[in-house]
Amino acid sequence: MVKNIENRFVRIICSLLKSITVPAMRTGLFILILAVTSQTAFGQAYRLNDEDGWSPLPEPAAGSAEEGLRNARRAIAREAWDQAETICRDWLTRFTSTARIRPLLGDQDVPVVQVEQAQSPLVGEVRLLLGDALRARGELYPAAVEYETVARSYPDSPAWLDAVERCYEIAVIWSKKEPEFLLGIFPVSDWTEEVEELLIRVQERVPGSILAERAGFALMEFYFREENYRLTADMAAIVLENHPTTPQADLARRRIVDANRRLWKGPENDLSGLEEASSILSYFMAEDPVAAQRIDSAQQFREVQEDLVQSEWSTAQWYLRSGDPISAAYEVSRLADRYAETTLWPKIKAWATEQVRPLIPIPLRSLVDDLP
Repeated sequence: MVKNIENRFVRIICSLLKSITVPAMRTGLFILILAVTSQTAFGQAYRLNDEDGWSPLPEPAAGSAEEGLRNARRAIAREAWDQAETICRDWLTRFTSTARIRPLLGDQDVPVVQVEQAQSPLVGEVRLLLGDALRARGELYPAAVEYETVARSYPDSPAWLDAVERCYEIAVIWSKKEPEFLLGIFPVSDWTEEVEELLIRVQERVPGSILAERAGFALMEFYFREENYRLTADMAAIVLENHPTTPQADLARRRIVDANRRLWKGPENDLSGLEEASSILSYFMAEDPVAAQRIDSAQQFREVQEDLVQSEWSTAQWYLRSGDPISAAYEVSRLADRYAETTLWPKIKAWATEQVRPLIPIPLRSLVDDLP
């Protein structure tokens, strides 16, 4: 009987809202209905039944774990963060215990660790709410500890995936924070290790998911901002391997090229970064010309070639300074096969003609004379 009255009341409200054509009046009536019904419905949970009506859920028993969880959720909904924290901590005191164990029995060198033992299947949900209350107050590190506890210790909890996602969100916040220094010299806050650990764990816990993809890109961009170009290139390659159809593939490819180019420190240094960038750009232009055009691979390839020829020319110059003009001539001849179209090539050819050719035997002067 009560259920029929409730459903009839809902239908009457819907018909009234449909009959009013003035938007302002309809909005006013809707707000009035909410204000009146909220006084009686507050605190009561409902669920949709088989007859498309709403049935009230039974109230949890007083003092039960379910009642504590409900009270914590209500405090969170009211944004009463301090009250929510108190409720959650009291709940955890009642429904969890701590055991001290030694992971390897008989090995006295292994330290004893404390392990939380849950006496209710709701522990994960309560810890998630505790983390939410702490995070809302700006206490990100304690909140991250709660989320990580759920993600690590309660994989069967309904709150598990939410906890993993919140770990990702906090890691992103930390990744964008500038480090703080005491007297401008001594670092007092650096979140690099926490960011790396959280974002890597997210990818390990939900492999192949959109969340794992977002975590991979976040870590890649974090490394790039930190100017850790080797790890930037590695992370970009991992993202492309794990998520080959990602809509942000162009960004990952661009980061691989940019990072490898920035690894090059000048003509006298290692060429591996430039060689890697050149190889990747050549592959993009051959295998996926549309994507290559989107990231302007042709222009980047020309710039990389200019850097490479400058660096490899320094090798020929070193041979000449070392008193070995023949090796210098052979080196320049080799450069002609790859870099004759670069803007630096005319200068290299003039250098070889003026400084290298007069010092080599006549039979070998064709190495310079035949340069394009």
